[in-house]
Amino acid sequence: MELKEYTFKEFLSLSDAELIDSYLFILEALKPLKTLNNNPLKELINLSFGEVISAKLSLTQPTKEGLIELIKIVSELTEDEIENLSIYTFYGVLNSLKEQIITINEMEENNLVSKHTSVEWEMVDGSRRLSKYGVLNTIDKLAGGDILKYKDIEELPYQLVLSKLMLDTTKGDIEKDMSDLKLKKVV
Repeated sequence: MELKEYTFKEFLSLSDAELIDSYLFILEALKPLKTLNNNPLKELINLSFGEVISAKLSLTQPTKEGLIELIKIVSELTEDEIENLSIYTFYGVLNSLKEQIITINEMEENNLVSKHTSVEWEMVDGSRRLSKYGVLNTIDKLAGGDILKYKDIEELPYQLVLSKLMLDTTKGDIEKDMSDLKLKKVV
């Protein structure tokens, strides 16, 4: 099969499912691009908390508009310029963003899970019941329950928010360890 260098816009207008699948197999294996037109792409970890959350959503539930908006943020290209990128360039950028989200997710999983579990929390199935609110749980916690502060939280640098969440997790673990030590002394 001879590969044509479609633009992203042309690729989206293809109707031959077999042809699209053939391309997607190749496109998803492309080397991630860190630059576009000799300009470095912004790294997701250096964006705001809200932008990182939007990036995660755009990559897990992709829409044309969401992907274009995401690439606009990291490249500062216009929508028209993005639609006219070759699909190889577009997917190279997309693969870089996917790789970065995997890294961010791993950082969160490795650093934001408490080493302690609450039997009471598990008995009332707290995690499952709150999971339907997704990232809103985090925003609400950081805003101290004040809905008027939600937008401020979303505008904070992602790295600052991650550091604060890591601090809170560590403090919680230390407090639990100290409480356990006090209980052992009493017994």
